[in-house]
Parts: sequence; C-alpha cells; structure tokens
Amino acid sequence: MAIQTASVHDVPRVAAPRLGSAVVVRDRGRVLLGVRGKEPNKGKWVLPGGKIHPFESIEDAAVREALEETGLVVRIEGQLGAWEIINPPEHRVIVYNLATPVGGALRASSDLDDVRFYGRDEIAGLDISDIVRCVLERLDWE
Repeated sequence: MAIQTASVHDVPRVAAPRLGSAVVVRDRGRVLLGVRGKEPNKGKWVLPGGKIHPFESIEDAAVREALEETGLVVRIEGQLGAWEIINPPEHRVIVYNLATPVGGALRASSDLDDVRFYGRDEIAGLDISDIVRCVLERLDWE
C-alpha cells in the first residue's frame, strides 16, 4: 500500500481573513448600538462597523461606517482593540475604535434597522452579539 503525502498545492484555498473597522460611540455616559438588519447577527444589537476598503485607513473606515449606518459624524479617539471571529469558512478581524459624535443626525441606515444610545443600566436585557459583549466587557460595561 502506498502512502500519499499532500503538497502545498493540494491544500484547498481559503479566503484571507476579512478586515473590518467598528466604532464604540460614547456620548454622555451612553454607548451607541444598532440592530443588525442582515446576517451575520441579524436582529442582534451590534456596534456600527464594516469592512475596510483597499487603501482606506482603519480610522477612515470607522468614520465612514458610522456615517453610513447611523447618520452621525464621529471623531476617533483611539483604538480599543481587535477581536477575531473564526467560524470556518469565515474569518474576520475587527478593530474597534473609541469615538464621540461631532455632528450629523441619528438615523438607522445601511446594515442597521434601528439605532440608539443606551446607558450602562439599559443594556442588560438587550440581545447583543457575543463580540459586542466582549467589547463592552473591555469597557467594564458588562
């Protein structure tokens, strides 16, 4: 019986991880959450964000996504951290940015069906995604 060995060329190709940028918009002790309108996490409360376009900075992507999804113009104050979602065949890396609103008018759009600010004591009963729970724990909100 012959033993077969696999070469690099025999391994199925998979897509590279997708890179995303999201925002944790804070205003007067509240954080901005939106209801996701499509999969993944359809119907769950999430933080606004999306993919980073080629040659777009992480901060620029966060500002763009905040405007597209919430109608708010935000100022990025720094990065909170990066989280991974590994659920084969999907692999995403999302960088979360801290931000404050500086303009615009709050309205749900793009991938969000609803959007609103919540205080720390108001989020306990919300159906939030697992990754948002991790991000809020980093902020000491959970």
